[in-house]
Amino acid sequence: SSGINAEWPLRPGKCNTYHVLVIEHMDSDSVVASATLALEHKFIHSTAMRGRIEDVCVHPLHQGKQFGKLLVDLLIILAEDLNCYKKEKSTDCDSALIPLL
Repeated sequence: SSGINAEWPLRPGKCNTYHVLVIEHMDSDSVVASATLALEHKFIHSTAMRGRIEDVCVHPLHQGKQFGKLLVDLLIILAEDLNCYKKEKSTDCDSALIPLL
């Protein structure tokens, strides 16, 4: 035995890995915008959570109304409430699309 006792205290199904927020247009019953907070437990940080904001999407008819910014701001607050040690936005986006959020 090496004298090292490492354990992964998480079990599958015990953690909400994805939190998806949507903005719905009530009159048309359609989704206007959505964004996801993906959570990762990092073993090297004693299984602390890292939050990554991804898949921010806004319907073309509603772009430029700050719905994407609102969702990102709300997901940052959620990540803070969940005690994520690190919060980051996914950079897998065409930079030309960012102003449309």
